[in-house]
Amino acid sequence: MLNALINGKVSLLKLFAMVIVATLSFQLNFFNFANDYFFDNFDKGSQALVLGGIFADDSGLDKGGSHIGFMSIGQKFDYNQNMLDAYPVFAGEAAGKDVYYSPYKSQYGIQGLFFSASYSLFSLHSVAELQLLNSVLFALVVGLLTLLYAKVYNGRFAAIFFVVMISSPWVIAFARNLYWVPVLWFLPAVFAALAYKSNERAKKFMFCGLTGAAVFLKSLAGYEYLSAITLFACSVFLIAPFFREERPDHRRNLKFFVLTFALCVLGFVFALLLHAGMRGDTIVAGLQNIFEQDVKRRTYGDPSTFDDVFKASLQSSPLDVVKRYINTWETAVFFYLPGALFKWLILLSLTGFLYASISRRQFDFKNGITLFVFFSASASWLILAKGHSYIHTQLNYVLWYFGFVQALTYVLISYFVLCVEDLKLSLKQRSLHKPVMMLFHILGMLAFVSFSFNYEQGKVFEQSLAELELDPGSEIKTSVGIVAKATRSGELALYSRDCRRFDKSKTFYLHVYKTGASSGADQFENLDFEWQRFEVPTPYWPSRHSVSCIALVKLPNYSISKIDFGQYSIVNGSINIIWRDSMLVDKQLQAKTFAAFNLTDANWVNGVSGTRFFVKNDFSNRQSLVIGAGINFSDAGVREITALEYSEQYINVTVSGNPLNPNLDGYPHLIEVKQ
Repeated sequence: MLNALINGKVSLLKLFAMVIVATLSFQLNFFNFANDYFFDNFDKGSQALVLGGIFADDSGLDKGGSHIGFMSIGQKFDYNQNMLDAYPVFAGEAAGKDVYYSPYKSQYGIQGLFFSASYSLFSLHSVAELQLLNSVLFALVVGLLTLLYAKVYNGRFAAIFFVVMISSPWVIAFARNLYWVPVLWFLPAVFAALAYKSNERAKKFMFCGLTGAAVFLKSLAGYEYLSAITLFACSVFLIAPFFREERPDHRRNLKFFVLTFALCVLGFVFALLLHAGMRGDTIVAGLQNIFEQDVKRRTYGDPSTFDDVFKASLQSSPLDVVKRYINTWETAVFFYLPGALFKWLILLSLTGFLYASISRRQFDFKNGITLFVFFSASASWLILAKGHSYIHTQLNYVLWYFGFVQALTYVLISYFVLCVEDLKLSLKQRSLHKPVMMLFHILGMLAFVSFSFNYEQGKVFEQSLAELELDPGSEIKTSVGIVAKATRSGELALYSRDCRRFDKSKTFYLHVYKTGASSGADQFENLDFEWQRFEVPTPYWPSRHSVSCIALVKLPNYSISKIDFGQYSIVNGSINIIWRDSMLVDKQLQAKTFAAFNLTDANWVNGVSGTRFFVKNDFSNRQSLVIGAGINFSDAGVREITALEYSEQYINVTVSGNPLNPNLDGYPHLIEVKQ
């Protein structure tokens, strides 16, 4: 089998290099393709299930017939309070404390068995070591697929596949996660590509069978994305023939597509039967439980029989779900390419398809089929598991990387190359036919994209403006006609529906005064800025908001008493104040009550530890909490704030007196601010 995958030293060296590069990206985010916070904190809750299973095996805890599960410290498991307790437990930080294991049977959990065995056999006793094993295995499969795609497709597609995989923020975030084990997502595609590539009938059937076996393994690790995984693997029989110069035998390839797909379904069924024994007293009872509790909830069950969060997902339409995943991106697509361009790239590829078909006077089957099949594979889970996709937008963008992003990039590059070749040929022949047609397509495309983009930008701008006008924060209207408002989200908003009266090119000064700060040089923080740095993009004419403007400046994460702002210019080395204004904000949006943050781990119980508690760092909480102020607890009574520590997400508050009672003073009990 290895000979079928790798033949020759050059291929081996290529594979080795790709595994090294991919492992660096997957394990360390070495090239910074993913946001650091996104990478470090991605779906830690699911990964906690595997850590819980490993700890339970190592400690001899009763796992109740499961292979993965949650851990909790000091109490029976509560999803809202103990979801991440497995991390301190696994790290040995809960020694001497009562710990509890909560079985998770929504899947068979074969990844729990694998990593538990690796933990024992190879002494992989840290999360990072286990993740490294996961990353290397995934990098190996990505490298093997790249080599195979160079043979069954071509070198360009293979190179694009590899670059997309190692530079996608979504793939990188999933890559090392112990719960998701994405090596199992792409392993079926390796065997399917080998089946397509093989000329020997016996080997071809063997690799088709191994594709089904790989889907069986994936199903034992969870049913998520199975339709996309299966269609992506089997797609090689539909797409690869169009990459060959010789006339393909479509009928034969279609037969193997159906056979491989059927074997994948069979692998899923075997896994389902094995899992059913875990979910019920009998296999039939287990299957019924899985269908009622898992299948219906994720797909098209009766909304009235589920909680509100699932009810909304089941009432949504498949089209709305797919549109959400096309239109709304908060990350790059790959290699720093902004996610906002994703829908425009799709449109551009369709325009290229139209140009290629017209200029060649024949349907562009190769690129058309490639886009359609890979889009179908990626979107299949969004449609079939509509309920799951509606809720888990923090996860399911990764579905586009089951071939579609790679195909989209390949097709766009192919059309660009085609345009360049046509242009060269036209210049050589001194013909204007194709350049004129190309120019017509380009101008039409640019006009359509520009109009559509401006329209959507106008809608976003209108929503931002409406939200600012409804914001309860106090506001003042400046002498140049713009409104200044300290918003409830902790921003200084400067906005107007008509901004033609002031010059946005002049520098803005912003002095922020910390509550309780002493007079002198440290009394305020200087946050001078240029408008372009914080502006909300304004739509162009003919939008009715083309003369409007908004700038949102994030205020510091501490309590503020006053803000001075205005504009100035420097003339002959002297500062010339153009206009200035001031706003008092010490009482603005101040919270009257709040609760400690809902967290219990090795150090905190209900957000309380000794004389300390912590709360979410938002503007109202910042304005409420001042050193020397009094706050009233449910049990401890009135205490004085003696210290405040600010982080990006939380405020750590220290109070006077004896330790607080976590059960009576902590979450969910309210803490009253004494005015």
